[in-house]
Amino acid sequence: MSEIQQRIVIGDSFFGTWVYVDDIGEPIEITQSMEFSSSIELNGNKYPVTLDVLDQTLYRGQIAFFVETNDWERGHAEMDILAVSGIYKKHSPKYCFVVVGGVTP
Repeated sequence: MSEIQQRIVIGDSFFGTWVYVDDIGEPIEITQSMEFSSSIELNGNKYPVTLDVLDQTLYRGQIAFFVETNDWERGHAEMDILAVSGIYKKHSPKYCFVVVGGVTP
């Protein structure tokens, strides 16, 4: 985990992209034979991450993710992505962040 962690407020949504790369850091074109999954672990619970493979002609190797935090609780969370192609499986590095409560009216 990094010393400075991003904070996510309960009730917010967040999104971004991952780029699937080879051993030297070049984007790999995502094909139909590849499968990706992701979840967030927070205080022993797993929460879903919506993934969408982007147009590989325009955004080679890119996968968009979207997360909603409505039913979360405070704590330290970790997110990664699992890539599977045939017998090959690989996890991305973990993305760590702190989940905090929002201001209530």
